[in-house]
Amino acid sequence: MRNLFKRSSRPKAVRAPSGREIRALETAEGVALQLELASVGERIAAFALDMVIQFFGILAVSVGVGFISSAMDSPQFWVIFVMLFTFLGRNFYFIFFELRWAGQTPGKRVAKIRVINRGEGRLTADAIFARNLLREIELFLPLTLLMAMNLTDGASGRTITLAAIWTTILLLFPLFNRDNLRAGDLIAGTLVVHKNTQALLADAAEVAEAQDEAIHFTSRQLGFYGEFELQKLEDIMRSKTFWSRDDELKRVAQTIANKIGWEGNEPETQTRSFLSAFYAAQRNQLEGRMLMGNRRASKHDDASE
Repeated sequence: MRNLFKRSSRPKAVRAPSGREIRALETAEGVALQLELASVGERIAAFALDMVIQFFGILAVSVGVGFISSAMDSPQFWVIFVMLFTFLGRNFYFIFFELRWAGQTPGKRVAKIRVINRGEGRLTADAIFARNLLREIELFLPLTLLMAMNLTDGASGRTITLAAIWTTILLLFPLFNRDNLRAGDLIAGTLVVHKNTQALLADAAEVAEAQDEAIHFTSRQLGFYGEFELQKLEDIMRSKTFWSRDDELKRVAQTIANKIGWEGNEPETQTRSFLSAFYAAQRNQLEGRMLMGNRRASKHDDASE
């Protein structure tokens, strides 16, 4: 009878040597990427650093505008500007940098974490807007409400308590789900992971340097993929187990060969050389295009063709 009411145990979390929990996301090529989740502590540290940067940025601009408003003898202008600039700054700071730096802000870069899509696709602007604008409801709106209530002394104890509970629940929300998701992540379909900064595995790097000179790619073949697909390939190549799985090596190589119209048998007979040569050539081409101001975000970006 006791077993009928026994709670089912949660599956034991799989952890990396660093202690972070691991989540597997499958790429379009069918390869499971082992990603390390960003810890709650890393996310808090990144957010705190971003808030410090925002504070000093807003302070500097406010002081500058204060001098202008004093010269204009218009203190109302300063108050309105500071309120509007603070609102826009605390929201679009995150949006701007996450759009510009592929899911990272200055704080996230220091903490070595980044935002990704929980599905197979790329991180979209819609998802970045959704997850960051919801922070206004999660955190800033209730905090502003609490501050206003305390300053005006016109709110009942019950109202203050409800606002405090709302803020606390949303702040602690990442602690009560297995992926450390904010409410904004849940709605936007995003996930925050630790950014692997290690160099490519030795065998990948060595093969890329000493690649078979017979493996050359045309501009048309290298023009099929964009920065997003190159990043996915790099994530796959960084996996510690990928290079030991011949079946997945050949599947990825053959998938790329089919996409770019490769007619040789190198994906089958020289799989490692083919993958490393393609990665090196694709990266060189995309970096060259970026230097010329002609970026290609993904294979679907035809505007830069």
